Amino acid sequence: MNDARRFERILVTGASGRLGANLVKRLLERGEHVRALVIPDDPAEESLAGLATETVHGDLRDEKVVEAAVDGCDVIVHAASLMAEAGLSPHFFYDVNCRGSFNVFHAAAERADRISRFVYLSSTSAYAVHNTGPVITEDSPLNPLTLYGATKAANETMLRTFHYRTGLPAVVLRPNFIMACDEVLEGWRSDWVTGVLQSADERYTCYQAAAAEPWRIVEQAVVDPTQRVIPYGPDRRPWTWHVVDVRDAVHAVERAIESDQAIGETFCIAGPRPAPWDETVKYLCERLGETCVEVDLPNHWHFEFDLTRARTLLGYDPQFTIERMIDDGIAYREGRNIGVIPPAIPH
Repeated sequence: MNDARRFERILVTGASGRLGANLVKRLLERGEHVRALVIPDDPAEESLAGLATETVHGDLRDEKVVEAAVDGCDVIVHAASLMAEAGLSPHFFYDVNCRGSFNVFHAAAERADRISRFVYLSSTSAYAVHNTGPVITEDSPLNPLTLYGATKAANETMLRTFHYRTGLPAVVLRPNFIMACDEVLEGWRSDWVTGVLQSADERYTCYQAAAAEPWRIVEQAVVDPTQRVIPYGPDRRPWTWHVVDVRDAVHAVERAIESDQAIGETFCIAGPRPAPWDETVKYLCERLGETCVEVDLPNHWHFEFDLTRARTLLGYDPQFTIERMIDDGIAYREGRNIGVIPPAIPH
């Protein structure tokens, strides 16, 4: 974007992550000065190799580190977060995600008159992730079923308070399952479907009390847990997912930085259209020369987002359909450059 606004310095926390590294790359291409905050000894820092960033090492839980990182920046993109809870104590998880975020919010709020934009990367995990519909909007009730989702929902509330109290020009983005490079080729398998069904209980709208152990249906239909499957719910409705390519997520952050209409708003961020499993898996198998198995289930799973607000106020214009993501994922595996930094830590 040659006509994009230029800023004095942009701080990106979580700069070595899937979104962070590709955002840093894009901002540098625009000619921005980027300060990247990464944790000490971060194994994912290799994602930033060759990028001309001002790199700061530090822990978000350290107030002094955060104050120094924020100082002198007029745009802040807070993307840092722990995602996987396995192996971590809940106290540590909360401490990093919530207290660390509070430190970033507070440091920015103290400089609110010098901040042009504060963008917080929340997550659709703040909603109930195993859903049957209807289409989710920004006004749909938050019902996090994981500690990760709960920390995102709590942080949104904290940031909103700082926005109201200090005028910090904040924008909240809720991207849904960001994918980069060939990650889109890894899903759509029977083990993923059985995992969803095994984790569902009465808190999940896809749960069916009358359906005992529905994952057994999948296990009986396939031999290989990595087999591609097309799950159908009642009335042969295909399961539906609404993922987002990392390049569209980066575009959303750019728009959040630039659009004055976005200030004080929250936006769902996903791909141009949802991806029904039947269309997606058939296309994926055709491109990869694989086979798929259709499975009829008593449970339906439909996760779709209304992008009207993002398109209207944010100017969000996603380009990467699931078919294009698959094509680019194959091109990446073949060694072609698709302009994306691969994630150092996979989903």
